[in-house]
Amino acid sequence: MDNYEAYPGIFRVSFDSGDVRAAVVLTRPQVEQLRSCVTDSLARDDAVKRRYRQA
Repeated sequence: MDNYEAYPGIFRVSFDSGDVRAAVVLTRPQVEQLRSCVTDSLARDDAVKRRYRQA
């Protein structure tokens, strides 16, 4: 993720899996929403992993 000093609150997010490459420009509220979604998804994934370990 890169931010632009000339454009405060604008961020460029890049993804490259080897087969697929993408870049998107996001505003700060969009980045914060993305962070929240990622945090929630990781928490759900951790809960699933814990359930599998307990079974």
